[in-house]
Amino acid sequence: MTAAGIVASTDFEPFYDREFPTTVRLAHLLTGSMEAAEDLAQDSFVRVHQRFDLLDSPAAYLRVSVVNGCRNWQRNRNRETLRHLRVAAGRPTSVPGPGDIEPLLDAVARLRFRQQVVLIARCWLDLTEVEIAAVVNCRPGTVKSLAARALERASRGDEVTDHLETQLRQAFSERTLATPLRPNVDAVMTRLALGPLDRDPARSRRPQRIVAVAAAVLLGLLAGGGADAMQSNDTATAFLAAPAP
Repeated sequence: MTAAGIVASTDFEPFYDREFPTTVRLAHLLTGSMEAAEDLAQDSFVRVHQRFDLLDSPAAYLRVSVVNGCRNWQRNRNRETLRHLRVAAGRPTSVPGPGDIEPLLDAVARLRFRQQVVLIARCWLDLTEVEIAAVVNCRPGTVKSLAARALERASRGDEVTDHLETQLRQAFSERTLATPLRPNVDAVMTRLALGPLDRDPARSRRPQRIVAVAAAVLLGLLAGGGADAMQSNDTATAFLAAPAP
């Protein structure tokens, strides 16, 4: 049992440890934001945990979940926001030199979302056309046309060759190798304890629960870890355990 009071399946924790690096890196490639990638990955693991014993392929479900999360994230961000995120993450803005992966990654980032997913799934995850089709919710035959159009646009006017896919593999690998990883299965359990985020804030207790936990932690720090701190933690635990109305 975790600190959040949620029992983690004995099979879920190894699954989490195994899939966390790929999931965060996939989200990072699709968003360009490390903060968003970690948040979207953890939310996807929460969804998997809720259905873990019922899923034939938790890994496939996880891929679909994180891709859908990234799609929604992109819809809520305009291109100007994405540009600022890349600059804040330290992406170079000078004239690229030989072997610079940034222009190619920028070209991929300008593709339509499904085309981005297809290229990343094909050139980095090495998924089959059937597996990619399940991720982007299309027929396997459509994956070929999506990939062809994506490669043509990513080539930036150059002839599409096998070398381009090799460059994409290298660019994706270099970007993901630079992705910091902070796996924390307890964070998934905490989100489960907080409960689902209702579309209507007036009907959801999740914001109040988050505030209660944050307040308890702050009060505990101010109290110096004494009896007041224990009482604050007990109050937060009771609030988390209370059913949402």
